[in-house]
Amino acid sequence: MHRPNSPPPCIRPSLQGAGIFLLAWLTFAVMQFASPGLAGIDGYYHATIAHIVWQHGIHFAFPYLPFTTLNADHFVDMHMLFHIVQSPFTAWLPADRAVKYAEATFCATLFTLFFFILRLHRIRFPVLWTIFLFAATPIFLYRLNLPRPPVFAVFYILLAFHFLIHRHKTGIFLVAMAFAWTYKAFPILIPMALFAIIVFWHTERKIAHELLWLTLGGMAAGLIITPWFPDNVIFLWDAIRMKILTSNFHTHVGNEWYPYDTWYLLQRAYLPLAAVAIGLWITDRHEWKSDPPRLFWMMMSLFWMVMLFKSRRFAEFFVPSAVMFLAFALRPHLDQLTLRWQRSNWRPLAAITAVSIMLVYTATQTFSDEVKQMAGRAPITAYAGGANWLKNHTPKGSLVFHTDWDDFPRLFFFNQHNRYIVGLDPDYMRLHDAKLYQQWRNISRGENQHPAKSILKQFGARFVFTDNRHKKFRKYADRSDLMRTVFHDTYTTVYEIINSP
Repeated sequence: MHRPNSPPPCIRPSLQGAGIFLLAWLTFAVMQFASPGLAGIDGYYHATIAHIVWQHGIHFAFPYLPFTTLNADHFVDMHMLFHIVQSPFTAWLPADRAVKYAEATFCATLFTLFFFILRLHRIRFPVLWTIFLFAATPIFLYRLNLPRPPVFAVFYILLAFHFLIHRHKTGIFLVAMAFAWTYKAFPILIPMALFAIIVFWHTERKIAHELLWLTLGGMAAGLIITPWFPDNVIFLWDAIRMKILTSNFHTHVGNEWYPYDTWYLLQRAYLPLAAVAIGLWITDRHEWKSDPPRLFWMMMSLFWMVMLFKSRRFAEFFVPSAVMFLAFALRPHLDQLTLRWQRSNWRPLAAITAVSIMLVYTATQTFSDEVKQMAGRAPITAYAGGANWLKNHTPKGSLVFHTDWDDFPRLFFFNQHNRYIVGLDPDYMRLHDAKLYQQWRNISRGENQHPAKSILKQFGARFVFTDNRHKKFRKYADRSDLMRTVFHDTYTTVYEIINSP
């Protein structure tokens, strides 16, 4: 008979995993549908591309951004596998609901994988560690709720760790290849491979160089075995040099490329930061030889912590790395705790119960914070009125001048009838034609007092779309005898250029 103070009979891992998946799916679905729109702007683009993939396959025409490096001749889908996996959801649901259900499914899969990775590496109390990952910070949950590929990047990081530590050659190669098909951030596997090489040098005094070659080989295969080769290689290099190999951005890019305010980060992400500090405090470097994963995750967590202070988009990599580092740092102590529990000592049971209560409470607070943040998003229909007016009143394929680069995803979501000026990243236009980019920027910011002449002459567009926050541009547009308002609502305004200057 089971003694009161001994560990309870173990629930089968498959049932635990199923329970985690179901609970995570329901939790993320609630967060997704708490928002009247989609989390982030790029999700509208990904939802539309996923639907196009379902209808037309993985190689499709993209004539929508002629003034950028993503023009019809050089467009590449660097998130091909992500869109393939998203696409079935769009077959039986409207695109906005489809991507919400898809993202809940992807996030639930990630937390389930996290649980099983912990079990495979004999980390005690994997369910509690999984709750800790969820509770760590609302920043992490928000990044996962973005209907974009980063959730898959975390998925691949966990798999890559497992295969690198076990030197599973096929697994390393396949993960690297799939990552290259899914998300342009796949080069982050290179430092992971280098960290693994350092680990094996320290523990075995052997240079496991094959780990790097397998990683590079899988990445190369993913770049080559795709209908977008070789333009994808050029696109990747452009992305690296304009975002990674620079200290100052040439354009005003999305907020995620800028760092968090330090005090804000300390307030919102104190748990993962504390996890790294505690892991370092209790780690004896003499133990590294007998615990390679601990050394690996120490390097990973420190690396991503440094990167996080450069850009907030690395939060989704730092948080699981910090939790993993603490889990492996505490592994020997938790093993001792379990032995005491088995000897009917009440103190370990009390400690675990207290920790469980605190984690569940923190998780509910984190969940509540994220629901509030998601509820504050703009409604999905914000751009619907202007986008649909353009679709119904302009010739197919006609060019629309718009005043912000992040207008494109939401316009594209409702209207694939027109073509647009710039989207996804302003650098795509700057790299294609720096002079034209500067002209677009000056007009959009209201620095040109006669916008109609320049829009028609430089861009060949007779219709202009703007969100209503561009007050300086709207002031000059409203004053112009050559522009008349053809649509206006709470969020957007559409102008028509009525005469040739």
